[in-house]
Amino acid sequence: MLTYRLGTKLFTEREGIVAGFLLAIYPGHLFMSWRIMAETLYMLLLVLSVLLALEIAENPRPMQSLLLGVTVGCAQLVKSNLYIFPPMLVVWFIFAVHGRWKRRLQCLALLISGLVLVMMLTPITNLVSPGRQTAPLPGNAGRTFWTANNPLADGYFIHAEDRPEGKAFIERNGLSERFETASYFEKDRLYRTLGLLWIRENPGKYMVLCLKKLNNAFGLFPRAKVFAQDSRARLVYLLSYGLIAPFALGGLFTSRRRWRTCSLLYVVLLSYVLMVLLFYGTPRFTVVVIPFLLVFAGDSLVKCYDYLFWAHHETPD
Repeated sequence: MLTYRLGTKLFTEREGIVAGFLLAIYPGHLFMSWRIMAETLYMLLLVLSVLLALEIAENPRPMQSLLLGVTVGCAQLVKSNLYIFPPMLVVWFIFAVHGRWKRRLQCLALLISGLVLVMMLTPITNLVSPGRQTAPLPGNAGRTFWTANNPLADGYFIHAEDRPEGKAFIERNGLSERFETASYFEKDRLYRTLGLLWIRENPGKYMVLCLKKLNNAFGLFPRAKVFAQDSRARLVYLLSYGLIAPFALGGLFTSRRRWRTCSLLYVVLLSYVLMVLLFYGTPRFTVVVIPFLLVFAGDSLVKCYDYLFWAHHETPD
């Protein structure tokens, strides 16, 4: 229903109906819905956040702005795949919200307050955890960064510290002894350092790795490791995402004249792409941005239908 509302708000009711229907039957969404996993709840909060933001952009209201901040903050506690979305949302908010400056600043302050109020739970939790660190990021961010950017990286995650190549890289940078005595949070910082060191030493390989990451996230033929070994899983993927991906790409192109209206959807997709480039891509994580791709696919499908329908009934002069 929220995806339907989003498509209707950005385009017309027809696009909204198509987007909502496609999400209702999308296999990845159905699969996540019966598993106790974070993707479905995160998807709900993310679409709700975008709808709230679009409402506030048209009619700035302080309490709605506070609610938006809390909702986005809660989404980041559920899943951190778009951890850079909140600051990008704040930048979008500054330029997109209309109205008097006083009201806009008030709404912006309440948005940031809502975000900080909820997202402070992460460093507070880290502080009371063993090790007592006030790290602002989730406690496994550095480890995940290293598993995605290391001598054996292939666009997914690989625990390289258990392999000879990874151990050699750690020893060469003189961090082996520090790992032996480091606490949980200190190890996470060391893993982040290792990932940055590898990228700095291998910029060319990292650029190639980025292409692999994007393919794992958005490609029609991602690596087989992303799926179960059952070939039926890949077939379902191709008959679901494989069918809507070209229309989603077409919708991104056909909606270019409405870029201001659709700008927040671009922000969501861009924030996910940047996180993929930093970490790794997989269809499981990409499912959280599928509602937004389906909105663009709905626009493209409606335009294709109109073109074919009117072309078929066109009469010569």
